[in-house]
Amino acid sequence: MSNMDPRLLKMKRLFRSGELVYGKKVGDPTIMMDLAEELGRPREEGDPANGLIPCFLAHGGVEGCAKHKRLVWRRGFLDALKVYIPGHILPTLLFHRRRLLKSPTKTLNHLVPSVLRSSTFLASYITTLWIFICLCRNTLQRDTTLGPILGSIASGFTLLLEKKERRREVAVYCVPKAVESAWWRWTAGRGFGGGWTGSGVEVGAFSVAMG
Repeated sequence: MSNMDPRLLKMKRLFRSGELVYGKKVGDPTIMMDLAEELGRPREEGDPANGLIPCFLAHGGVEGCAKHKRLVWRRGFLDALKVYIPGHILPTLLFHRRRLLKSPTKTLNHLVPSVLRSSTFLASYITTLWIFICLCRNTLQRDTTLGPILGSIASGFTLLLEKKERRREVAVYCVPKAVESAWWRWTAGRGFGGGWTGSGVEVGAFSVAMG
């Protein structure tokens, strides 16, 4: 839902591995130079050897960090609606049909705020992460993992926008993902290729995550 160009993720991995370095002619910067050209900018703007890649490219062609964050929030909200509208309505149709038929107004007065609240949470989560990515890269004048790390921590607080019972549901989803991420980093750092490997590993990790 972040609508991030896959080439940006690849670029960040190249910086992290040292294959690309700002201010140095190393590695192959073709992916970002191609992106710059696609967005109507000189190819040189996508070359890390010339300095920090402009946020314009990181934003996918949106000029200005503030404008980009507003666009990210709006896109995130609309995308979240596509998830949460059926996610809230289908259970009502399947399991609470009588209540809906008996008190449609009351039921909708409960459903609509829930959908809007959940969509606001998800849009704010994505936007907060982006804010810290841009803040760190503009402050440090380089791309590091600090932005995503701080953004992930800060975006976690957007969960307070959700109701308490919904927070538990989100936690049930996120905890196994956190374990998967930790496993991926641990295995990748030891040359195992990263990710889930081996029969039953994913199920076992999920069980551990859920206690």
